Amino acid sequence: MLAKRVQVLVRRDMAEIIGTSVFEHEVEILRDIHGDSNIEVLDTEYEPEEIDSNEEFDRLANVYGANDQGQMYVERCIGRGAKQLEAMGVKKRGRPAKEETESE
Repeated sequence: MLAKRVQVLVRRDMAEIIGTSVFEHEVEILRDIHGDSNIEVLDTEYEPEEIDSNEEFDRLANVYGANDQGQMYVERCIGRGAKQLEAMGVKKRGRPAKEETESE
């Protein structure tokens, strides 16, 4: 699956702002953790990278963990399993057309 990186600013509190690059699909997880108003996506140009969806799902689960109720952030924002991550990536790139998926 192809994934594109974006540069983000994460406002943890009034005095702490962290700049980092993450994959586009991670932005929703950051917003879930820190709140919409505390995440700013900057205009940057990165080449898409080929990543394995199973490894990426596991990485996201390990990096972001669970909330206080035990819900995994990756499952709350993306869904369960690597297939949901793949579907999200394909959808963002605009492939395949709806008619093509119905014929499979």
